[in-house]
Amino acid sequence: MSAYSDSGVLVTGGAGVIGRELIQSLLAGGARVMCADLKPLPDWMDPDVTYVEGDANNLGADSVRDFDPAYCFHLAATFERTEETEGFWDESFRHNVQLSHHVATVARSAPSLRRNVFASSYLVYDPAVYLFDSPQSEATALTETAPLRPRNLCGSAKLMHEQELEFLGLFDGTGFSSISARIFRVYGRGSKDVVSRWVRSLIADPQAPLAAFATEGMFDYVYAADVAEGLLRLGAVQATGVVNLGSGRARRVSELLELLAERFPGAEWTKGPSDVPLEAQRAELGRLEQLTGWRPGTSLEEGLDILVEHERTKGP
Repeated sequence: MSAYSDSGVLVTGGAGVIGRELIQSLLAGGARVMCADLKPLPDWMDPDVTYVEGDANNLGADSVRDFDPAYCFHLAATFERTEETEGFWDESFRHNVQLSHHVATVARSAPSLRRNVFASSYLVYDPAVYLFDSPQSEATALTETAPLRPRNLCGSAKLMHEQELEFLGLFDGTGFSSISARIFRVYGRGSKDVVSRWVRSLIADPQAPLAAFATEGMFDYVYAADVAEGLLRLGAVQATGVVNLGSGRARRVSELLELLAERFPGAEWTKGPSDVPLEAQRAELGRLEQLTGWRPGTSLEEGLDILVEHERTKGP
């Protein structure tokens, strides 16, 4: 029986790529789900989900108390790819810093809530540890004790909320325990990440060359369903603090492109100039395995096959 069977579960940002997998797993396990998201109701969302469309900064404490959740998965966030723009300053404050603070405040007002899982990011780690001026033979294995110096505003907001949750855990007024999952490079169904964008581009026009940059970079690509499973397992234990959540394996961008070419014969790409440092990182998963007895099992090859089939059929 699922740990979440017959329990109320609040999911913020549940219309996104991780939330899609998480909510479907929760429902399959017999949970009641409330989802709060800015996006209009997705066509894949189960009608049994209590869907609250709108800014989660406006999520009402009364409605959450009435729903009577035992668990909260806080996924909602905003971010910009590669380089954050000046306008992102205000956006990040409202939809990262302020939003996370509000969700935690609402959670504290729900007497039924006993477990909170926060979707943090590897962007909290010091980029000096995993960014390089030249290609690397191996990726840096990032442990939870690696140096911290957030890479950007998004990373700063994630680290701040990790610390907020640690702070709240010191007081009796917080009736729940919290854990923060530092998630690596996610791809999956309905995502806007580069893997999904390239797959959609090749399906639309297999002869159109993909624009690729920094192809010697190495990333820990983790499939969204594995992330959702990891979050569920972390929600079912009582450990607190932080834990990495990735595939545990680094793959070069050039390797990803070659895998796409195997699935789309004739696919080509252009290597554009880039002054962005080369990334070379992967998640060290020792703590995740210690806490859950599990590690993500979907290889990049398997994840690509699922993603290609989904995008070709636009299945549920």
